[in-house]
Amino acid sequence: MGLFDYKQADGKTLYSDAIALTLYAYSPTGQPLPATAWVPIQATALGYQGKVGAQGTFYGEKAGFTSAEAEVLGKYDAAGKLVGIGIAFRGTGGLGYGDTFGDMKNNLLAAIGPVDYAKNYTKNAFDTLLKDVAAFAIAHGITAKDVLVSGHSLGGQGVNSLAERSGDHWGGFFKDASYVAFASPTQSATGNNVLNIGYENDPVFRVLDGTTFSSGSLGKHDGHQDSATNNIVNFNDQY
Repeated sequence: MGLFDYKQADGKTLYSDAIALTLYAYSPTGQPLPATAWVPIQATALGYQGKVGAQGTFYGEKAGFTSAEAEVLGKYDAAGKLVGIGIAFRGTGGLGYGDTFGDMKNNLLAAIGPVDYAKNYTKNAFDTLLKDVAAFAIAHGITAKDVLVSGHSLGGQGVNSLAERSGDHWGGFFKDASYVAFASPTQSATGNNVLNIGYENDPVFRVLDGTTFSSGSLGKHDGHQDSATNNIVNFNDQY
């Protein structure tokens, strides 16, 4: 999928917002994003009762998924009105003090674990949080078309997982959200509702065929995927 073909949206704005959310998820300071309109939405504003870190990071809720980490941010206009919501899933290892072993376990189970493990990853990790985000959005007049979901690596798997289950859970609220994943090992099978961005010679990007481990996972695994950019490479001395 071409970068500027996704949902026929303003590709530059969408990409800029997606990368800003993903970079925030890796920010060690947890500070609002400079030169952007995105600022964190705290658990108290969402009415969320789950585990939250000192910087406002939301942690996975269900046993076996507690290493998962997410951020929720709001986008505001010049008058201070909420005009959008961003959800950013953090990747493997997070900020260096996260549960890297737990992340690696989830990566492995996504590849060779129970059927639909990758598809259900986000629901298992953040079911209650997503219910609260949906309720918060509706209460503030925000529709799914004003919601952007982003993440890198394992966080990209979270993006694809949410997209995969968006029509079946959380009242279907997230079905029409925008989904931009960076270097995700998985790809949603629900069509073109996700834009998967990554280097086709990255050993992580598209390592699974959809959500299935195959012989291609051990090679270059650069086969065409409908939701992926497919034509971006990382140039180095070996390429």
